[in-house]
Amino acid sequence: MEPPRRAAAGRGPGRPRGRRPGERAPSRRLRRRAGRLPAGGRRRAVRPAPGRHPAGRRPRRAARAPALVRAARRLSPWRCAVSTYVFSPEWARERDRLLALEELFDDASARHLAGPERVGPTGRVVATDVDPRFIDARGLDNVEVRRHDILTDPLEEGAFDVAHARAVIEHVADHRGALRRVVAALRPGGWAVIEDSHFGGPMAAALGCYVHPAEHGPLVGHLYRAVDTLFSAAGADASFGPRLLGELEAVGLEGVGGVVHAPLVAGGTDNWARGSLEQLGPRLVAAGLATTDDVDRFMAMADDRASSYAPPFMVTAWGRRPMA
Repeated sequence: MEPPRRAAAGRGPGRPRGRRPGERAPSRRLRRRAGRLPAGGRRRAVRPAPGRHPAGRRPRRAARAPALVRAARRLSPWRCAVSTYVFSPEWARERDRLLALEELFDDASARHLAGPERVGPTGRVVATDVDPRFIDARGLDNVEVRRHDILTDPLEEGAFDVAHARAVIEHVADHRGALRRVVAALRPGGWAVIEDSHFGGPMAAALGCYVHPAEHGPLVGHLYRAVDTLFSAAGADASFGPRLLGELEAVGLEGVGGVVHAPLVAGGTDNWARGSLEQLGPRLVAAGLATTDDVDRFMAMADDRASSYAPPFMVTAWGRRPMA
């Protein structure tokens, strides 16, 4: 018989839970060791077609940065030690927005917290966040909820079988530093599964091509560009997802792979993109990045069941810490 596994789940400015490599779940997730991986455990992936980080984009951003940084600091006061996070946990519907993110990118949401049951009574799941108010441990004794900043707070080294983060690293200014800490927390042979979005640069206009009716495409592309600008001003990167595989190799992982999840959603059925624009809309307008009419027209389209559109693509990448 296999000894009981230990699991741990963690998260950043996203959502909680735990699972094994390639399976999706929102936020940072760490699975702690207490024996081998379960017999027959498979490493599975997520979905289709990545984009690329556009050449020349960073210099152009650098020229605009001072004004944009001032705007972001004025309009987005929520901060952690590593960046200015553009979304606020104080927003009344933030929990709903995060739940919608989970539902959109998790094919097996019922199994999100299966980790605590799989690891056995001596194992545990650690769920971490800079603000853990939305983490639900579901009354499980082997789930530890921890307030934790990925760049500044201690994390046990060599302790976890799996580490997972969704929509976390893109919000951290020091992407590679955060990934190095994730890798250091893995035991030899442990897996990191990192997921980040892609809607910045040329991808903003590309996402507009997936809108029906097509006349709304330019509006969607314009608003994604506006949010991309707000991300950049805050030290986040809306085009980090396509670079994930290279970044995982750069921090020493092997067996690196990845996929892109690119769903299309019907109007009235997706809260994540709509909720994000609803929360950020006033800041975009105040910064001169969009108009009130732009935001209102997007909301109307997102609520129209005759419409459909693409939320930001989600890139999932994974890699294993070498045994020696």
